Amino acid sequence: MSQATQSPPPAAKPGDGAIDPEDVADQIHSAAIHLLRALRGKDKVLGISPARLSALSVLYFMGPITISQLAAAEGVKLPTASRLIKDMVRDQLVLRERSEDDGRSSFISISPKGKTLFERGRVNRLMALTTALENLSADNHQTLGKAAILMENAATAINQR
Repeated sequence: MSQATQSPPPAAKPGDGAIDPEDVADQIHSAAIHLLRALRGKDKVLGISPARLSALSVLYFMGPITISQLAAAEGVKLPTASRLIKDMVRDQLVLRERSEDDGRSSFISISPKGKTLFERGRVNRLMALTTALENLSADNHQTLGKAAILMENAATAINQR
C-alpha cells in the first residue's frame, strides 16, 4: 500500500500508554492558572496592581524601551500603556527619558524604587513556590525542571505563530 492511501494510525485508547496532546494542554492550562493565582496572592502585600507589576517585570527584563514596545509586550493598546506609565512615573516606579535621536519619543526604564519593589515581589513568589516544592523528591524536582523548559518552549512556539 502506498503512503498516500495508508489509513491513519488508530486513535489512542485509555490505558494504552498514549497521552492525548489536548488532555496535556488542558492539564497545563489548568495548572498554570492555579499556580499563577496562588502566587498572585503573594503580591498583595506589595500594594501594587497586577498591571503595574507586570509592566515593571517587562522593564526589569527588557531594559529601557518605548511605550509602544511596552504596549506590544503587554498586549494592550498604546493609550492604555501611556496612562499606566504616566501614573508609574508620578509614583516614581519608572523613569522616562527623551530619546537623543528623536525628541518626540522617549524611553522608559525601571526606577530604583520600582526595581526594589519588583525584586521584593519576585523573592516573595519564589519563596512561596520553593516552600511548596520542598517536600517533593529529587526525581520530581528534575521532572518539574524539564517540564518548565518544555513549557517555555511551548510559550515561544505560541508567540511565533
